[in-house]
Amino acid sequence: METQLESRGTGATRGSGAAGCLHSGFRIPNSEGRPRWASRDREELEHAIWRHLTEQILAPRTGGDATQRRRGRARNAYAFELWIGHLALLEQALEVAPIPWQELRAEELDGLLLLRSARERFRREYHPCAECGAPVKGKICPRCGAVR
Repeated sequence: METQLESRGTGATRGSGAAGCLHSGFRIPNSEGRPRWASRDREELEHAIWRHLTEQILAPRTGGDATQRRRGRARNAYAFELWIGHLALLEQALEVAPIPWQELRAEELDGLLLLRSARERFRREYHPCAECGAPVKGKICPRCGAVR
């Protein structure tokens, strides 16, 4: 049984069977009442990916679960979290079963490039702690307190 997902604006559908893929974006409500697509807001997606990568590092270690630690900080819209998750899953799937890049939607290819760029930036700006392996930006590890 194959379900159909409507592609935005075109009325075209894409199957979700073996050859199908997720639709190419998630809606974000905005102040004008018209939805935007997480996959089409490149600048905000770039910031959302960076927040997603650094979220665990910046979270204070005051106990409680991740939801409690996140309450005081700006969070990504749920649509961005879904789209970033889709990109990460797509990236992993492409490692196992590569397909020609022409078969990706423009939003997926652009998102994968943004994700790769953010990861490279992360590797440049953060180094692993020698004691516990946690990412460290300065000289003091936020997890174990070791000094570089």
